[in-house]
Amino acid sequence: MRILVTRPLIDSQQTAAALVVRGHAPMVVPLMTIRHETHAASALDHALQGAQGIVFTSANGVRAFAALNARRDLAAFTVGPASAACARDIGLNTVFAGEGDAKSLHSLVARHCDSAGGPLVHVAGTHLAAPSAGALKTGLEALGFTLRRVVIYEAVAASVLPEELHACLSDNSPSRLEAALFYSPRGSALFRDLVTRAGLAGRCAGMRSFCLSAATAEALIPLVFQSVDVAPMPNGQALLDMLD
Repeated sequence: MRILVTRPLIDSQQTAAALVVRGHAPMVVPLMTIRHETHAASALDHALQGAQGIVFTSANGVRAFAALNARRDLAAFTVGPASAACARDIGLNTVFAGEGDAKSLHSLVARHCDSAGGPLVHVAGTHLAAPSAGALKTGLEALGFTLRRVVIYEAVAASVLPEELHACLSDNSPSRLEAALFYSPRGSALFRDLVTRAGLAGRCAGMRSFCLSAATAEALIPLVFQSVDVAPMPNGQALLDMLD
């Protein structure tokens, strides 16, 4: 299939490579650009003092942390295997991976940490995925942990539909898209809004959509697709497995 990938560039490139291995033809058109909040470096350094671990809810958070701070001695608790792999790549040696949601992160932390051992630091973006972000903090605090949240990056959204995607969705496009991958409610909503403002909402009817979660799928409404499939587990591997 010819599959649209709209994630930020590094994530899109990794997804595209996995799609090629599976025999698909990816079309990479990022709708967000990641910008590190360099002014947050001192706040991050302060938050890490006395901490027993770092919580990552995205690979972008891991990359931003690597750019802003040199510490690699703390345990890392990641939302899923992709962010765990990224954490190991930047030199964090003690890495525990969740299954893609806040609930699994709660369990992970509870198994490997003592609430009396010091606070945890959540490195986050300016746009936190709701309700999972609130659930993460509430759940950990219910277990007796202190969670310090530091915003260290921003995913800057495109203001208009990129010309390449506009052309591909138009009636006379020779390269028809057959499917699209959606990884977050914000990403889905951005695609929905940009396509709608461009007057191309009706062009989605011939495409299949594959979504990481039910919330991600719901954010596409009222766009109509040929089909909407939701991954059985909220992680990238489960999403790609639906293509087989």
